[in-house]
Amino acid sequence: MKIARFIRKIPAGTLLIPMFISSLFYTFAPTLFNIGGTTQAIFTGESLNFIIGVACFCSGLLLDFKTLLQVLKKQGSLILLKLTIASLVGHLYINFIGLNGVFGISALALVITLFACNPAIYLSLAETYGNKQDVAAYGLTGLLSLPVFPMIFLGLQSNQATYNMMPLISTLIPIIVGMVLGNLDHDIRNFFSPLLGRILPFMGWALGASINLIDAFKSGLSGIILVLLFYGLLIPPLYLFERKVLKTDGVSTIALSAMPGLAIGFPRMLADVFPGLEPFAASAAANIAFAVVITSILTPILAKIVYQRNQTKM
Repeated sequence: MKIARFIRKIPAGTLLIPMFISSLFYTFAPTLFNIGGTTQAIFTGESLNFIIGVACFCSGLLLDFKTLLQVLKKQGSLILLKLTIASLVGHLYINFIGLNGVFGISALALVITLFACNPAIYLSLAETYGNKQDVAAYGLTGLLSLPVFPMIFLGLQSNQATYNMMPLISTLIPIIVGMVLGNLDHDIRNFFSPLLGRILPFMGWALGASINLIDAFKSGLSGIILVLLFYGLLIPPLYLFERKVLKTDGVSTIALSAMPGLAIGFPRMLADVFPGLEPFAASAAANIAFAVVITSILTPILAKIVYQRNQTKM
């Protein structure tokens, strides 16, 4: 059987196929692999932080000091623009519509969605359609899979200035260690860098172990509207900026436009920090779970379309 060949035909398939198989187990038999030992470690979400840490370390290895400025210029500026748009839209939504929101989409759900990015999807698409520098930017995109930026934004909105910056620091440390080692010894870089592509199936499986498909699709119409807002508010300005200002193909914009599975837990985490958001936590989690599933499917397809269109014009 040509399983690997079939998976590679699907955009981001090395990540998505294991993720959806894992989510099926988590939805219908969530405790099946909870038997302890190595089985539980590898077939549940317990290994996720380790896998993300390895990916951050390997992406740091690829950040050559000579090309670091190029990575910051492209992905760094795209991320900065994304954060700016998310802040502006979030501010307007909270002040003119309110925390309750409209169409079942609370301000909490919208803010988390606009600030988020799925670094695993980005990495898979960068491996397929990008270059070495695009892959090296994985560590930067990983910062958007944390609740730090929504937490800072909501803190400023509520005049609450207490933040836990440790998740941000924890993500940066393996990136910096990898970057230093990779620049000191290129043999270390060459030895470890192929791991980025090899760990994608394990990352996908670990991410899927946090997605309940039934809960996700309970979101219904509000989940669909949230996905449309996510794509509609972010992709057009980012794509135009990448094409017209950065003069690149636009694939990075699409690759940055997927929701991370970790974001499903953000509403509860943020409600613990900001008690006034407690009434919106459950509905926000359901909306975001729906967005995670849908964007995980659509974003790789959109990236393939953009890439093929660019290849046709060449």
